[in-house]
Amino acid sequence: NRQDLIMDLDSKKEAQNEAPTLDKFPFELKNNEAVIALKEINSDSISYVKLLDIQERSQLDMPSMPQ
Repeated sequence: NRQDLIMDLDSKKEAQNEAPTLDKFPFELKNNEAVIALKEINSDSISYVKLLDIQERSQLDMPSMPQ
């Protein structure tokens, strides 16, 4: 509910919106690590899960549905 946010069909007016400031990321991660944030429904409690040693693999192509 930002009062200074411009929502308009004219993209030139919306372009006047300022970019949000980002907080410092709370985790130091290596290139093969990730963090997942889990928020409980009806609560402000957030839990974090850190994934370690993520391995990059080639894409698995899935066949498309027959026409």
